[in-house]
Amino acid sequence: MYFPFVVFTFYQWTLKDSWLSLLLSIVAFLAIISLVSYPAFLTIRLARRSTLQLLYSDAKHFALQSSLYAQYRESRYYYFLSPIMIYFCRAICISFAKGNGEVQVILMVILEGIAVIAHVALRPCRTKGGDAFSIFLASVRLLCTALTIAFVERLRLAAIPRVIIGLVIAAIFSIAVIITFINLIVQSGIKQLWKHGRLQCSARGSSNGSMLEKGALCTSTSLDHIGRPMNPTPDQTVGLDSRSLQPYPISPTTTTTEQPSLYSRDSHTITVGSLLPRRWSFSPLNSPTHSLQFHEPPSHGRLPR
Repeated sequence: MYFPFVVFTFYQWTLKDSWLSLLLSIVAFLAIISLVSYPAFLTIRLARRSTLQLLYSDAKHFALQSSLYAQYRESRYYYFLSPIMIYFCRAICISFAKGNGEVQVILMVILEGIAVIAHVALRPCRTKGGDAFSIFLASVRLLCTALTIAFVERLRLAAIPRVIIGLVIAAIFSIAVIITFINLIVQSGIKQLWKHGRLQCSARGSSNGSMLEKGALCTSTSLDHIGRPMNPTPDQTVGLDSRSLQPYPISPTTTTTEQPSLYSRDSHTITVGSLLPRRWSFSPLNSPTHSLQFHEPPSHGRLPR
């Protein structure tokens, strides 16, 4: 938001159309400048009063102001001042030098050249890949800004070459946008997740191999457990009836003495398969001959005693 706000406010100052728009532009300019300069001031003051490690160890300050310097090395934490000043000077060139295209182009080329030199000389990023990517973007801006010299009116370049140069500039910026998008995807954590997944798979494979060597790993899948389960081992603490654990007679000549069991039952007391009496008539199981019959009550009249 910083660069477009500064450009619009400076450009509004050159119009001088109404006092209200001028007042609103001044308020917007002061607001955006304070929002950028105050965090920068706090960061520089903290780095001057204490060590540089405190910029990254102080949780409160890092959570609020880390967008300024977190992408840079500790020794190059101040590099965020370079784009702030370059954007400010670029807004001045665009707004106040709008009447002279040559001055605009020359100043813009000088600013982009300073940006490339600063990236190459200081190399503020934490990794070599970050430095290479920042130098690439700065070089693209310098190249495209230098190509805009063809649009200076004093050169009086033909229309077709200017169109071709414009298409070249658009193509260069498009390629830079695609590369930037790919870089954002790669740096968003997918690479780290891929490495983490591969490490987990390799660690799991090594642990499985060691367990297989020890014979402690069951290679059966969940489908192998479907079927009849094996009988569990009975609890040895439960007492068993020794009279029920008798061998079955193999030969008919072998005689065994049957011992009464607690679980045996008289066959005469079993009523399974026997003919039951008619309704309302029951006989005791122990005395089948002396049956006590209950007849149905008559449908009318008094009940028999």
